[in-house]
Amino acid sequence: MTVLEVRTRRWAGRVGPALLLVLVGLAVWQLAVDVSGVRPQVLPSPLRVVEQGWAYRAALWTNTVPTLQVTAVGFAVSLAVGWAIAVTVDFVPWLRRALTPLLVASQTLPIVPSPRS
Repeated sequence: MTVLEVRTRRWAGRVGPALLLVLVGLAVWQLAVDVSGVRPQVLPSPLRVVEQGWAYRAALWTNTVPTLQVTAVGFAVSLAVGWAIAVTVDFVPWLRRALTPLLVASQTLPIVPSPRS
């Protein structure tokens, strides 16, 4: 078996189950909409979502650019504010003593590793 085949199998083993789950979910969603007769305004089928996305692709692209710009600005602002708070907490001893127990308590949820980790 070549290196490429090994990598392809490894990739398929990692991505395959998630991709299969998404495809099954989409199929169940489509079937549920078709069988139930629910109005598209309440729950559109995946095919209708794709059709409408294609029909309004120009409007989607026109609105995508400003949305990405606003997202980037929001991320930059949150990064700057988070950095400023972190530096302030680090350099102000009484604030560090006051906030450390709260920050530690907020991080006490255990992280359960997956069996393959």
